[in-house]
Amino acid sequence: ELRVLSPNRVAFLDYRGSGNETKRHGEAGGETTVMICSFEAENAAIVRLYGKASAQSLEESPLTESLLANVPEDARGGLRQVITVDVESTQTSCGYAVPVMEFVRDRRKEDRGRAYK
Repeated sequence: ELRVLSPNRVAFLDYRGSGNETKRHGEAGGETTVMICSFEAENAAIVRLYGKASAQSLEESPLTESLLANVPEDARGGLRQVITVDVESTQTSCGYAVPVMEFVRDRRKEDRGRAYK
């Protein structure tokens, strides 16, 4: 869940499984891009948020409790940290190349496959 904290600041829960690049780039003072895509048929759109990110552990962040409010207990596995982004600029695009999709299930360890190894 992405939470808008103010007109120029957002926060979201970060899960393990995609490296820890957002935190690394934030600590290095580098730029971060958050890309938000709509996968619904009637709402094609892409929004990009450009800015500076910072990460806090779940225990340290004052936002953890409120961000977890809409996350079911069984979807909390793999939570790593809270990312906040100070947004410097935004960009939108039509999103017509984004496919229409629906959620089937979360990934499992056995989905990793042999090709990865």
